[in-house]
Amino acid sequence: MRSTVFPTKIDLNQSWSLLKQNIDSIYKIKDYKQQTGMDDYQLVYSVCVAVPKSHSDELYENFNSYLTNLCCGIKQKIKESNHKSLSLYTDNWNLYFEGSIYVNTICGYMNRYFESRNQHQKSFINLAKNAWKTIIAV
Repeated sequence: MRSTVFPTKIDLNQSWSLLKQNIDSIYKIKDYKQQTGMDDYQLVYSVCVAVPKSHSDELYENFNSYLTNLCCGIKQKIKESNHKSLSLYTDNWNLYFEGSIYVNTICGYMNRYFESRNQHQKSFINLAKNAWKTIIAV
């Protein structure tokens, strides 16, 4: 996908597929390069300013589904573990939250997009915290 600062028509499915693959690398602590982070930031920007309309709401919903599935997987992993302790929960929380902070940076433009429309609760980090709280911390 060619990078541009000008609004262009984008394929949301193709953009999401690439973003999801890269975000998987972040949460699974795989090789993720700084340049990939810049490319992902640009991709989020392009989705938010796409013409003829922004796909910010759809992107937000894709992130919501992604985090729901991720948290369900973490919960299942914790549940199936023979080592049911607070340290297992804490280790998973720390990895999840560190990944979420990084992805929140990638989603900086989307966060500002919603903030400018007085939808302050629609930030990636709030979405990530809420997914953990409603799925795992219950």
